[in-house]
Amino acid sequence: MADIRVDAIINVSPERVYEALTKKDHIEKWWTKDCSIDSKEGGEARFEFNPYGDYVIVQIKKLNPDLVEWKIIDSKMMGTGDWVDTNIKFEIKKDDGKTELNFLHENFKEETECYKVCIDGWNHFINSLKLYLETGKGTPFEG
Repeated sequence: MADIRVDAIINVSPERVYEALTKKDHIEKWWTKDCSIDSKEGGEARFEFNPYGDYVIVQIKKLNPDLVEWKIIDSKMMGTGDWVDTNIKFEIKKDDGKTELNFLHENFKEETECYKVCIDGWNHFINSLKLYLETGKGTPFEG
C-alpha cells in the first residue's frame, strides 16, 4: 500500500479550514470548479476534471470540525481506477491562532504513474487551499 501525505500551517481559524473543505462554493476555489457535494455524513460528492473526463466520486465518511474523511467509491484519474477504495483524510488542529492541516490520501494499491503524479497534484492543491484561505485566491484546476 502507498500513501500521500501533505502537511500545512494555514494562517486562519480551524473553522474556516473546515468550511473550505465541506462547502461547494469554497472547494471550487481551491480544487476544481466542477463539483457537487452533499455535505453530510453518508452523503456523496463528485469532483470533475474536464476536458480530460477524469472524475472522483466520494462517500463522506466523517464530517466534524477536526476531521473530514472521504472514501473514494468511483474514479477515473489519468484513465485509471487507481483512486477507487482509497481514503482521503483532512485532520484539522488548532495551532496557536493558526491551523495545522494534516492531509492523507491512503491505501493506493501500488505506486503507479497516477500515484506519482498525484503526489505533486496534492502538494499543489493543499497549497492552493492555503493560498485561497490566506489571500482569497487559490489555484484550482480549470481545465
